[in-house]
Amino acid sequence: MGGTGNPPAAATQLLGSRLWYMIRLLIADDRPLIRDGLRRIINDHGELRALGEAANADELVALLQRVHADVVLLDTSLPGPGLVELVEQLSRRRRSPRILVVGARTGDPAVRRALRSGAAGAVSRDDTTATLIDAVRTVAAGKRVVSSLFARKPAPPVPGLSERELEVLRHFGSGRSGREVAEELGLSPKTVSTYRTRILKKLGLHNGGELVRYALERGLAE
Repeated sequence: MGGTGNPPAAATQLLGSRLWYMIRLLIADDRPLIRDGLRRIINDHGELRALGEAANADELVALLQRVHADVVLLDTSLPGPGLVELVEQLSRRRRSPRILVVGARTGDPAVRRALRSGAAGAVSRDDTTATLIDAVRTVAAGKRVVSSLFARKPAPPVPGLSERELEVLRHFGSGRSGREVAEELGLSPKTVSTYRTRILKKLGLHNGGELVRYALERGLAE
């Protein structure tokens, strides 16, 4: 005889488990194709759900006013006030989300700064989907995780250069253009040009070729 009684205990338990373990995420990246790919990856895993996307820091902050997220996938080059400032701002929020930064490549100095500023973990754009999902679960559980692809030791300091100037030097040393460096670091091309001029002057160099050679000879290139 049919009826509309309570569902089987196993189904109730499974439903409760899914609700209990649901991890809510926001994706912060200025590239639509990357956001689309991340959203598909996240939503393919039953206990994960992408609730929204942001293309810059302002959009992310506004989104967090409306949506409570457990984890924010934050690209290190997201346009806005700067990665460190954004991570610190998010970390100060009431019920602040766990921040999992996505870095450009092995040794990305922006990742180290983000971790020091309050990010819970970091993965590389070169990591596998499985590594990303495991990292999301780890930081959502209140733990820290850093991809093995960021295990390279930081570049040695250069006397007279600030940490930011050293970072710019390393990027130029790898043969990147000013615009590419600006995109990588989330800075304006004009700011990067100012840093480049300052670095040349401090190191007694005269042009970009000498700057690249200096970085390569000292193992500073990215």
